[in-house]
Amino acid sequence: MNNNPIQIVMNTSEYVDLNIPDPNGRNKEFFPHQDEAFLRHKNEILSAIGDIKTSLNKKDIKAVFAHVSLQPAAWAKSHRPIKSIFKSAVVPYVAGDDIGEMIVEINANNIDTVIKAIENAENETREKRNKKTGELECSPSRSRSEVGAIGSIREHDESDKRKFSIESAFNWLKNPDCGKCYFFELFSLGEKQDFTHTKVEQLQSDFESSLKLLSLDYKKYTKQGKNNRGIFYVVFLSNQLNDSLSFHKNLLQALGQHDAVKKIYLPPLVTVSQDIIFGNQLSDKIELEIEPDVDYPIVGIVDTGVSSIANLDDWRVAGSDFIMSKEQDRSHGTFIAGLIAGGSVINPNIEMLNETPCKFYDLDLYPTNKSNFSENYPRGFIDFLRQLDAEVQEAKNHGVRIFNMSLSLLTPVEDDSYSFYASMIDDISEAHDVIFVLPAGNLTQQLLRDSWPDTHTEALGMLAKYRYQGKDKLLQPCESIRSISVGALDSTDNIKKLKPSQYTRRGPGPSLGVKPDVCHIGGSMNQDTGLYSLSPSGKIISGCGTSYAAPLVAKTLAVLDKQIAGYVSREVLYGMLIHHAQIPHLLKKKELREVSRDFVGFGLPPAANDIVLYDDSTITIVLTGKLTHPYDELSFDFTWPKSLTDDEGKCRGNVSMTLVYSPYCDTRFGHEFIRLNLDACLRQAQISETTDNVTYKGIPKDSVKSSYEEELIKNGLKWWPTKKFNWNLKGKGNSSAWKIVVESLLRGDVSFPADGVPFSVLFTITDPKKGGFVFNEVRTSLLSSGVNISDIRTSNVLRNRG
Repeated sequence: MNNNPIQIVMNTSEYVDLNIPDPNGRNKEFFPHQDEAFLRHKNEILSAIGDIKTSLNKKDIKAVFAHVSLQPAAWAKSHRPIKSIFKSAVVPYVAGDDIGEMIVEINANNIDTVIKAIENAENETREKRNKKTGELECSPSRSRSEVGAIGSIREHDESDKRKFSIESAFNWLKNPDCGKCYFFELFSLGEKQDFTHTKVEQLQSDFESSLKLLSLDYKKYTKQGKNNRGIFYVVFLSNQLNDSLSFHKNLLQALGQHDAVKKIYLPPLVTVSQDIIFGNQLSDKIELEIEPDVDYPIVGIVDTGVSSIANLDDWRVAGSDFIMSKEQDRSHGTFIAGLIAGGSVINPNIEMLNETPCKFYDLDLYPTNKSNFSENYPRGFIDFLRQLDAEVQEAKNHGVRIFNMSLSLLTPVEDDSYSFYASMIDDISEAHDVIFVLPAGNLTQQLLRDSWPDTHTEALGMLAKYRYQGKDKLLQPCESIRSISVGALDSTDNIKKLKPSQYTRRGPGPSLGVKPDVCHIGGSMNQDTGLYSLSPSGKIISGCGTSYAAPLVAKTLAVLDKQIAGYVSREVLYGMLIHHAQIPHLLKKKELREVSRDFVGFGLPPAANDIVLYDDSTITIVLTGKLTHPYDELSFDFTWPKSLTDDEGKCRGNVSMTLVYSPYCDTRFGHEFIRLNLDACLRQAQISETTDNVTYKGIPKDSVKSSYEEELIKNGLKWWPTKKFNWNLKGKGNSSAWKIVVESLLRGDVSFPADGVPFSVLFTITDPKKGGFVFNEVRTSLLSSGVNISDIRTSNVLRNRG
């Protein structure tokens, strides 16, 4: 019986202390005993810098921006060429693009310094004898190491700035819903960077002067919230100018050549996810009754609006009443509201939908009549987000913290950048302390994959044969790291037969991050989808789409938030959902591990009741706090349960650990937009058989195959704010003394956030044999060692209804 609650450490801050690392790191030799190859490489770098100098001399404002691509072995922070060649005090590090790519400002004041530093790199391999081992080791100067770390250098050019043709832009802007505008992202510096040696402000001023000379209407957007997303200019076109192809051509060519411009974007088109609703009727006799004396959770529904029907009216707490048109089609929002209020009642055969019902707050912000969108939001998606910001604030007054927003942009997530729109969703989330749940997006009929096979070999074959590789990416803004994004599974009454739907879009997110975060039932791509809800007339109908998977996750989050007594941070809520999610059975094969994550994220979360309570064979511990210094380290000691430790000190059991943190971000740096990494590890005391000395050794993460930066990013989730690891220990080590460690790492030239980095760690130990002692043994041990630990208290006014 599950009657043991999650245990939360109340005094986490007492386990955070400074751990200052040894600064005596060695320079890496990238060309050991390959001196001829190094000399050729060095000359190629000097030649590239010479080309940049030639270009620089032709410019009125003596500054260019250069892409410095690093060798894969130099991606780690310690190897980057920022101490000798591109010193941050002299050469501004202004942006990034792909992984391992820096964009720096080369100007008349610093180019000779850069050239001299490269020339100073010695051409011969240097060696030095290691005093401890007596072995000869490479000992390059910092200049040689940094020259070797560089793969190539080139000037930022027009192909970097614009990834669409003029003709496609002209056709795109014909749609009145996009706001008839272009987005120009400019190079800029961070708040704490030195402006002494830069021409950035001069270039920005010159760009704005160009807009004024062209007599264009524009709006400048700068950083809002605690994160940095650089500087954007939104340039609006009149109807007359927008109808002229030649004007588009002249504008893009003129402004695209300006050195201040980093990238040019087309405006987004917001749409209700292209879900399918079938008219086949299941029953007219379902009644979704409000039970007296139940304090129901509330989910905000940002959508087309919910129809007034008998089965839903009592579940509506309030709404925006923003779209008043009688022509508004509210079927999409009504289907979602039916799932939130009565998903388990309408779908009694789907065990995975057995969640506590929720009330809803109706934010009817998306007009389905196309002529109404531009009337309500004349400047497109930016106006939509402004309205959303205002409505979220009002909804919070009614107790809403979780918002299902089953809307997407018609723009795929990019591998090498974090979208302006995702960062705006993040700002709203942080400003109001809310969580958005977003759909992964649906494939069009043309892009549909074949149905997912039952075996892993057939699944890999199906994916390999998919004809539209790269066109099935997630849709913006679901890469938002402050939000939960959801992929879809086919409907089934057999939990062991769950598989990704053929219409669900795939990850990963930027920086190879895990997106979608989780998955849920979205319905099958059949005439009878197997997922049912309500129509605007009150009938039971079937439908499918990622828009219908998302509210099922939003429901669980809202129940969790309501169920837990007192305030719960977003990091804890997010962590509880991720920690308990399970990869569907058919996707657990080792061969599918990396691929399946792109479709289902961390897996299918259970109902809230199965998250907060455990049986006697399991314990889950939560540590939640904040790191406030770059050398802060959480070190939490505990004793392995006695029932899972043998006489020799070998420890067994199933272990899972999840870390969620809210990092400082800067979208100027593209793929490397997350500027601070937290990592969690599990360490076991190792007792020397000869000296009895005790050292703590980290337990390897099965998913990580090497210590190279590329591998740590791909499979170790380095630089991603959500990490989850599992271990199956069958007799590990010779001691029952363990510790959980959380430590931070900053990217080069980044200051630790003044207000700290909030985090949450969830750690679970389970006896796979269900011995029934783990909870009491661990809890008693922690209390006896002075840990201030408490139950996560839950409300008793909620109950599932199925």
